[in-house]
Amino acid sequence: MKKVLLFLFLILVLCGCKTPVKEKSLIAINIIKLPDKLNYYENEPIDFAGLEVELEYDNNEKAITTDYTIEYNDIKLGTNTIYIKYEELTTSFEILMIKKDIINISIVSLPNKLTYYEKEELDLNGLVVQVEYNDNEKEIIKNYEVEYDDLIIGKNNIYIKYGKFSTTFEIEIIKKEKIKLNDYLDYSNKTLKSINLLDFDKKYDDIVYGQSRGANMLIVFDETYFVQTNIYGYEVAVDKYGVVVEKGTNVTLRSGGLVVSGHGTSMAKVKEIELGDIVLFFDKSIYVYKNKEVGKCNTVYSMFSEYLDYIEKLNDVDLYNEHVNKLNQLIPLLNTLYEKYDVKIANQLIDELKLIDDNINNIIEHDFEYSYYNLEFKQLNKVEGSSFNYQLTSTYNEKLYIGGFRNANTLVYYDKDCYRERNSFGFEVGINKNGIVVTKDTLVKLEEDGFILSGHGSGATFIIDNVEINDKIEIKDGKVYIYRDFKNMLYNSYVNLRNELVRKIQADFNNEIPHDYHYLNNLIDEIDNLIKEINVNDNSLSSMISLYQRNNTLNEYIAIGYAQLIEYDATLSRGIWYYPFTKPNVYDDTTKEGVIKTIENYKKMGINEIIIYVFAENRCLFDSTMYKKYEKLNNYDYGEYGHDYLKCFIEECHKRDIIVNAFTQTFHGYVASMKQPNEDYYQVNFQGEQSIGNIYYYDICNDNLQDEIINWYTELVSKYNFDKVEYDIIRYPSSNVYSHIDKDVISESSIQDHGYTEYTMNKFLKKYNLTGDLRTLVLTNKTIRKQWMEFKEQELINFITNCTKEMKQINPNLIVSAAVMSNYNSAKDTFLQDYRKWLELSIIDEIEAMAYTPSTNDLNNTINSFNDLYSKNSVRIGVSPRIDDRNIITDLEQMYYASKKDGYIMFASTLYYDDLFKNILKYNHNQDYLNNLVDKEKAKEYEIKDAIDMINGYYSVLNNETYDDLIKQLELGYDYLDLINNLNDEKMKEYLINKLS
Repeated sequence: MKKVLLFLFLILVLCGCKTPVKEKSLIAINIIKLPDKLNYYENEPIDFAGLEVELEYDNNEKAITTDYTIEYNDIKLGTNTIYIKYEELTTSFEILMIKKDIINISIVSLPNKLTYYEKEELDLNGLVVQVEYNDNEKEIIKNYEVEYDDLIIGKNNIYIKYGKFSTTFEIEIIKKEKIKLNDYLDYSNKTLKSINLLDFDKKYDDIVYGQSRGANMLIVFDETYFVQTNIYGYEVAVDKYGVVVEKGTNVTLRSGGLVVSGHGTSMAKVKEIELGDIVLFFDKSIYVYKNKEVGKCNTVYSMFSEYLDYIEKLNDVDLYNEHVNKLNQLIPLLNTLYEKYDVKIANQLIDELKLIDDNINNIIEHDFEYSYYNLEFKQLNKVEGSSFNYQLTSTYNEKLYIGGFRNANTLVYYDKDCYRERNSFGFEVGINKNGIVVTKDTLVKLEEDGFILSGHGSGATFIIDNVEINDKIEIKDGKVYIYRDFKNMLYNSYVNLRNELVRKIQADFNNEIPHDYHYLNNLIDEIDNLIKEINVNDNSLSSMISLYQRNNTLNEYIAIGYAQLIEYDATLSRGIWYYPFTKPNVYDDTTKEGVIKTIENYKKMGINEIIIYVFAENRCLFDSTMYKKYEKLNNYDYGEYGHDYLKCFIEECHKRDIIVNAFTQTFHGYVASMKQPNEDYYQVNFQGEQSIGNIYYYDICNDNLQDEIINWYTELVSKYNFDKVEYDIIRYPSSNVYSHIDKDVISESSIQDHGYTEYTMNKFLKKYNLTGDLRTLVLTNKTIRKQWMEFKEQELINFITNCTKEMKQINPNLIVSAAVMSNYNSAKDTFLQDYRKWLELSIIDEIEAMAYTPSTNDLNNTINSFNDLYSKNSVRIGVSPRIDDRNIITDLEQMYYASKKDGYIMFASTLYYDDLFKNILKYNHNQDYLNNLVDKEKAKEYEIKDAIDMINGYYSVLNNETYDDLIKQLELGYDYLDLINNLNDEKMKEYLINKLS
């Protein structure tokens, strides 16, 4: 017990004697050394190297630690706080983020090339540029800008810019010297320059240019209007320098040259032309010059002269020197040939000189685009008459009538003392007081103190063929003498044509009508250069042959100008009457591949409607109960279409969005082609003869014939998916009865009329309960005369009504058109073709007005008459100045004006087939034309696309504005008219509203 008590005592003693120990506490975290780096540039990574942190305790104890965390927000420019955390304690320090900036730009390495010849392109290869930053970093850059003023001979500064910084280096421009051309002889007496234009040995007149060679014809063709000839004739080939180089049955057309081709009685004239002779074709005449010695050397020395002209125009000194070196090597040979002709030397020189291509750049082919260009055209001046060298060219030997009524086949003189009004069925020239022809048209005005020569029939033909603007007219002993200065006449005619084209371009420019003005400006520059090169005082044969070449080019360029001015309208009718199986050398209608090639070529030209003739060689192109079939179709394979040519043509057109219109000559008397010919179907005139002009006519009033024809039309639209059917020859032959309608009695000799078949006369007499001889009644009774004309007119209307009704019962969507005479009054009175009534009765839907005239003024008058009277109907203008002459300027002029109405239809594929014409039309629009039956939304889509092109290429540049909002809304396809109405440019506003509303 004592031991236990002692143990407890000892425990108490020990516990009561020990002092309690207090634990230390953490009171702070301190940065004892900041990081080595406190200032940074943007995007530079933060570096905490050098940072030292200690822990502080309440017993004054301190300890270095690395067991802390660092926290901070997104780093931004300026001051940023960095937080150091340990357990619950925090401290901080600040860093500065500085913006990184470029402080300098410098050139590390200059370009490899610092010295240039004038007009040599700047070459920056080897140039190295760097930028320096405020953080001392350097960086090689490539996206700098290079600027410099117009480079001049001597030292030039080239500025390198990047942002607001720039530096510069220097280049030197050295003038390159042209090599001197060696002296050469005057070779002109060995060329056509030594032959006077008027010193010809033979002259052949009335030459047909660029048209098919018919019986006994003498024709000329070239590359512009090429003609395929057969072996039944004789020809000579003329090179571009006027020398005859080949004779034979068929010859090869030389580049830039021509072929004289004769048939029948004309062959003898061609055979008189020998190898080495010189031939000039101009103004529908052939001139032959018998100078064989000059002919031998002419080509060589003309090529040399052409070469000289070519290199003198070269601005590229290197190219110039290259050619001069070549010429300097040839000059000794040229001198040798001059002394003595050697055929081997001549051929060697020709081969060497051929390497130069002097052809003007092909300005036809280009990418159509709307562009603005600040045009500043001036009018060119004509040559005054006092400097003309007039020569007698033709004489009118028939009787010249003075004043009075202009009768058939006459030439009449009118001045202020014997002036009277004329109709438009003729042709005239207006002559001023000096005897100079100043106007040529269907109708011309009387010049002050001048006179008019007015022709009808053969008289009109004489004027068209033999009298030109700037000719001089002399009337002596009742005869008319025509004098001409060929070169001055041609020069002035091109000045007039050029000035007129420029006026139209300038007018569109002033009215802010979008075109490719940059292209048009270049085109006029080319035209001006060609015109200025015409030396009107050079009367050499060489100059005239050179002018022939320039003549073709000027025609092309002026025609291109008119084509470019035709404004795009997505559904504007651009059609052609197509005659299959008539030009096998141009159009292959015998295979599917040939058909497709023709159609695709038309598509590229912008043709959106083809009015295809459904006959060939007076035989029907499909199986018909009425007509015999064109049997050659059985020999032709059209792939999946078998022997069915029409089906192939129609379906392949439809694949390419081209309308196909059945071209039918309704009352063309195809009696001989009938399966059951009936001579009673022929039309008969008042004199009892079968009615014939260029064709025989059917008796329109014959009910049996009408039934057969209507049945034929229903076969046509039942068998084939035509979009349209066109009535042509939908008329009587010409009649003059209405000009005698109010006379009590007319003479048999004065009447011209048709419809006098036994069937029709009996039908009329029965209708009006008349007896007697109809011919006598027509001559002696004006009431019956009027009834007779009204009866025939109504019979034609009845036929159209019934035929259209039958076709539309088969195809309700079918459009029925009619090819009609362009003068309404004449059509109604002379041919009983009252197409205004037809439209009002809705028995036809649209008309093709056959405005076939060489006069653009006449065409305009026709177009204006339709604009006034037929604004609610589709009136497409049939154009064909080629019926009278091949002049591509007139072609495009007339298409330009016809496009102001509802479009044009060209008559016909037999005339409009040359490559030049096709190419001009291929490049006058920037997107495809749609046919006029297309869905309106699709047409709207195309018009909007065209409008956007106009705005981007033309209006934006014109007004220095982007029009982003308007373009965006146009792309969406709606609600754009309000934006257009708010445009500041009033002309732009008006044009776009007319296009898109």
